[in-house]
Amino acid sequence: MKLNIIITLLLTVHLIQAQQPNEITYEIGFSEKPNPHLEISVIFVTDPHSEKTSFFFPNSHWGQDSLRNCLKNLRFSENITETKFSTDSIIQVYHKKGTNAIRLDYTIEQDRGKEITYGNFRRPIVQPNYFHVHTHSLFLLPDINPEDNLKITIDWKTPNQNYHNSFGTNIKHQIIQTTRKKFEESVHIGGDYRLYDQYIKNKKVSIAIRDIWMPFDDTKITAFLKEITNGLRTFWNDFDKEDYLIVVSPMNNFKGKGYTGTGMTNSFTAALSNNSYIKDKDLLQLFNHEMVHDWIGISILNDNEEEQYWFSEGFTDYINFKLAATYSFTKNRNSYFTKKLNVTMLELLISKSKNIKNKEITYEKYWSDYNTQIIPYKRGTLFAFLLDLKICSISKGKLKLDDLLRAILKDAKKNGQKLDHPYFISKANEFLKEDITPFFNRYIENGEDLPLQQTFDQYKLKYELTSYKNKKEKHFENIPKVLENQDNKLLNLLFE
Repeated sequence: MKLNIIITLLLTVHLIQAQQPNEITYEIGFSEKPNPHLEISVIFVTDPHSEKTSFFFPNSHWGQDSLRNCLKNLRFSENITETKFSTDSIIQVYHKKGTNAIRLDYTIEQDRGKEITYGNFRRPIVQPNYFHVHTHSLFLLPDINPEDNLKITIDWKTPNQNYHNSFGTNIKHQIIQTTRKKFEESVHIGGDYRLYDQYIKNKKVSIAIRDIWMPFDDTKITAFLKEITNGLRTFWNDFDKEDYLIVVSPMNNFKGKGYTGTGMTNSFTAALSNNSYIKDKDLLQLFNHEMVHDWIGISILNDNEEEQYWFSEGFTDYINFKLAATYSFTKNRNSYFTKKLNVTMLELLISKSKNIKNKEITYEKYWSDYNTQIIPYKRGTLFAFLLDLKICSISKGKLKLDDLLRAILKDAKKNGQKLDHPYFISKANEFLKEDITPFFNRYIENGEDLPLQQTFDQYKLKYELTSYKNKKEKHFENIPKVLENQDNKLLNLLFE
């Protein structure tokens, strides 16, 4: 036992001496006893002139609360005198002046449910045969500017178990150089996930799937994902992506149809109900939407997260509909696209929150109220459609919304431009004859009903007005429904 302690101390001293500021080392291992948990060690270089170092571990994130309940058995090196959470997200570590580095050890344990469900999908899942945890609820992160660069070393300490993350697969020893924000928005998995590697223009796409699926097999899932990945990279003309990880997990005890997902740095993770209710179209909707986020939401960042959800969620859904209509497993392009638009119009127009102002869509309201949550998706999708028609009409089919989005991506990559409202308006105006500001303020900022019928009439899109009755017997009238399979020149140009 003494020999093990001496070796551990010597290794820690070596790591400390080798590290520089904004460098951090994590050791991670898996254990089943007494309960399944992940064992984490953190070694971080400190400012020797300070007696305090701060770490970031959010108690609330992505609509989840009390994440701190998953952090157990916090222990620390002798040069640390005290640790305490000073805010909802910050843990303060107090140490002796002159300290060059500190080490903390702790465990991460699952606190809600067993198998993956809607309720715990964005929380740490640590089961006897697998784990699925996001970085923000796994690692204590340095409390630095999220855009600052960070050098991260990860050592995996359980050789008989597989370990993969958003930055690599089959990891034993890993060095990552990225911003804290990009590292924070990543996922870590291990255990009985089956890994399939595919290559698109020499870039690896790894697909991790676990358990036995009722509605489809691994071959179908991987085929869907390969075509979607290639389609998106072609759309954006962006084949420079790093190696990419896609995680597909079942919700085995879910009754009915359900699916959810999260796009992150170099990756996305999805969970679907494992029953006969899930169809191919659900795979298409989920996978395509989350992978669009690799550009809208990851490469193109919102300046103020919830304020631009009309773009990062609404435009993502629109591009999802538009691209999905062109894939080989979509039988009728026109029919698929118009059906998606019609469902979106219906869901927006019958929502009791349809006219909520954009500034009222806050973090708290978005994550706590479903009626609010769907508005940026639906409003943004239809706004994107109207803008696409406008750009395509003005340019006589030479330009589309696709070109505006690629221009925004170029600015994001070249200049680090974030998506804010003045920038979006300025960029959109480059593709229009008239200033879009009044239109944007009226329908995005103030949440007025979009001029759907007026636009459809303008561009000679055939539609009918329908009625709808919800479960509470409330009637809704004059809901436009675009007719399927119509031969409209402008609508056809959107796909050329």
